[in-house]
Amino acid sequence: DYNVYVQRFGELEELHVLSGGESIIVCLAIRLAFIRALSTCDLAILDEPTAHLDKNRVQELVRVLAQQRPISQLFIVTHDQNFEQVGDTVYRLWKEQGTTYLKRTL
Repeated sequence: DYNVYVQRFGELEELHVLSGGESIIVCLAIRLAFIRALSTCDLAILDEPTAHLDKNRVQELVRVLAQQRPISQLFIVTHDQNFEQVGDTVYRLWKEQGTTYLKRTL
């Protein structure tokens, strides 16, 4: 049993009182911190990390991941093209007439 508290404006608040987007950001930060501290493979896969985030939070997440590189091997699965600036390598997947195509763009 545990509880997550976030310090905001000098006050401690429980995670459940935050908005959906704020909760997502906090959970992503916790997940990346756990991976960095506890994993021996330095690898993370984020599937649609921008779900429930507003435009400003998406831009902030992209900026942080691009500048800080918290994990050396970070796979981001997303429909959000903002993440192209984060990756060293970018692949696009699409489907036409029942066939899935893969193209490396970076």
